[in-house]
Amino acid sequence: MAFVSPSTVMSYDASRQQSPTIDGRPQSLGLKAAILELTKANVLPRPALLGALTDAYFKHVHQFYPIVEDDDLVGSEPSVLLQQAVCLAGSLALHDPGSIRLCHSQYEKVKTLIYLNVEDDTLALLKTLCLMTCYSVVSTDQVTFDGPWHWLGMAIRLALQMGLHQSSTHERHTNPGCLRRIFWQLVNSDRLAAYTNDFTIITTDSHILPED
Repeated sequence: MAFVSPSTVMSYDASRQQSPTIDGRPQSLGLKAAILELTKANVLPRPALLGALTDAYFKHVHQFYPIVEDDDLVGSEPSVLLQQAVCLAGSLALHDPGSIRLCHSQYEKVKTLIYLNVEDDTLALLKTLCLMTCYSVVSTDQVTFDGPWHWLGMAIRLALQMGLHQSSTHERHTNPGCLRRIFWQLVNSDRLAAYTNDFTIITTDSHILPED
């Protein structure tokens, strides 16, 4: 027999809890809107720059990070988060004096959108996390959350939750090739990071070897 005190989260009754509201909306939504208003994280670069950064990604980065496809960026409402991430990756291919400032600005926008949990499409979120591994704000020998190793770990764990290591997931998806490219990109990046930094490999043989 176990005792659950009144203060434990195990006795939490959601039906009896009232979320704080601001102007009739849940406070969390109000805070999210305020953060977006302050950071402009959901505001894409102007069309000319957006097109240039997207072209730079597909011309210079896509061959190393074949994560995003043309179809991801077209349609009535393409993911703002993924577009910002593509702009981040594309900015890494620029060589003008302002490219570093632009790159850091895009990184902060993408990071803000990720932590605000604005993306409902888990595949778009996974692709974004993969692209975040392209950039390190600080030297890779520093202990930080702002580095490829952090984003790689998040991407791998999300991919495993989504079942990308299982063939049955690919069989059910309309674009299985996309899922395979993403997963093997993560597996290779995981091993490269582990071998070059003396880290522990996250993906194991059970994730990548075919079942008997």
